[in-house]
Amino acid sequence: MEKTTIDNVTVRMYCMGTGDCFLIKFRSGKQDTFTMMIDCGSCRGDKDDFIPYVQDLAGSLTDKTIDLLVITHEHNDHVNGFDKCYDIFKD
Repeated sequence: MEKTTIDNVTVRMYCMGTGDCFLIKFRSGKQDTFTMMIDCGSCRGDKDDFIPYVQDLAGSLTDKTIDLLVITHEHNDHVNGFDKCYDIFKD
């Protein structure tokens, strides 16, 4: 197995009102090597409120791939974006 040196980390925070979503990209040079997403929710809002965030998030991903999804806990302000935008996330 070839070792990759991570020399750059980018953190993007999506503030969705009363909830957050973090996208963390680990890079070697300019190449993404690993992408982690933490939570995706808000206490308020429906699918139309979430779509701009989720579409921007998808555009920030290499091959629309998340290598690791971390859900910190099951409160709506951390998870309901997945439920409300299931059709976007499922692919």
